[in-house]
Formats: sequence, C-alpha cells, structure tokens
Amino acid sequence: MSQTPSKESFNLSKWALDHPALTRYLMVVLMLLGFAAYFQLGQDEDPP
Repeated sequence: MSQTPSKESFNLSKWALDHPALTRYLMVVLMLLGFAAYFQLGQDEDPP
C-alpha cells in the first residue's frame, strides 16, 4: 500500500523553476516598482 498525500501544499520554489520566463518577468516588475518607490521618497531639507 502506498500512501499518497490527499492534499499537496503549494511549493513556490518548484513553481518558479517550472515557469522561468514568468519568474523573470515578475522580478523585473518588482525591481521597477522598487526603483519608482525609491525616487518618490521625500527628502528632508535639513537632515539630522
């Protein structure tokens, strides 16, 4: 008798390795959003 799990958990690493193009696209989008957020940060006129 082989025991098979009734419900497999989601494996993000396996999914990312199975979908390399989408993973790269999401990484580029996240980096661009990060750069945009960085340049929209406020600046103190007289920093401490």
